[in-house]
Amino acid sequence: MPPSTISRVINATNGRDGELVTSQQCIDHIRTQRVNNIGHECISIIRHFQSMTANDKFGLPFAPFTGVNHHRQSTLLGCALLADEQEDTFVWLFKEWLKCMHGIEPDAIITDQDRAMCNAIHSVFPTTRHRYCYWHMQKHIIDHLPTLVSRYGEQFQRYWGLWCNSSSIEQCEGYWVEMKEKFDINEEGDGWLQTVYKCREHWVPCYLKDSFFAGMRSSQRSESINAFFDGYVNSQTQLHEFVTQYKKVVTHRRLSEAHEDFKSLNTKSVMLLGHPIEIQAGEMYTRNMFDVFHTEFKGFGTEFCEELRKDIVEYKVCKFTDRGKWEVVTYE
Repeated sequence: MPPSTISRVINATNGRDGELVTSQQCIDHIRTQRVNNIGHECISIIRHFQSMTANDKFGLPFAPFTGVNHHRQSTLLGCALLADEQEDTFVWLFKEWLKCMHGIEPDAIITDQDRAMCNAIHSVFPTTRHRYCYWHMQKHIIDHLPTLVSRYGEQFQRYWGLWCNSSSIEQCEGYWVEMKEKFDINEEGDGWLQTVYKCREHWVPCYLKDSFFAGMRSSQRSESINAFFDGYVNSQTQLHEFVTQYKKVVTHRRLSEAHEDFKSLNTKSVMLLGHPIEIQAGEMYTRNMFDVFHTEFKGFGTEFCEELRKDIVEYKVCKFTDRGKWEVVTYE
């Protein structure tokens, strides 16, 4: 507090008439204390940091296991405080996680491209589908793509987009061969480009269609959980306090889920067409999941099937676009 505030507080709590403390008196007193404390401040600072070292959990990486529940809410499955971020530490963490899960590996996991963590996942979770965080990958692409465009020409960006957004693995591999030939990319060429190609199964969408990720494609939910913990713990929190605060966080998340459970059980979904599929979804899904279903269902309502041939059962599926044109897809 500034001296003027200090003087007001003292005068307000003093209770004696006529004995007021001025701001200048506060300034003089502080100056005197500082002069008398010369030679002792360094020792006090050292003792302060020694105390912090003894009590602080600062420097212990916080590793949350985060998922998504039936309301599309982030849910905290567990966490750990790690001594470091070395591969053997992650191996220990994942093995302990397996013990908690009765030896059942997760179907899918999303992380950044940390090499130590990736190696540990492949070692402990060999059957788990490992996906790289979309946000981190896009950041790397934004950082490197301008350099690649300047090296290989403006057309490179178009071919890059075709390769990344391929609808099938075969198409993706075909575009890669075409890119290598067109831009004369060799195995000893751009190191980053070769790296992202070798790990394509972990981030290119067409390679990940065979796995269920519950709508997640980035590690943002873990980062949001980290941000959520900021209201409960900080770098000064002692370890025994962390356990108590962690329980509060878990309780808060469970109450949030219970609140959504209550709303889903006590509200009725608004039907768009009254179609049997829509009615069944409204009865089975939670509110948030029914909204996701409705978005798809609205598109379904604009399509129809027309039988074209009887001998091979051929149909024409059409969608009427906003521009008044017909998009035609034929399936056999």
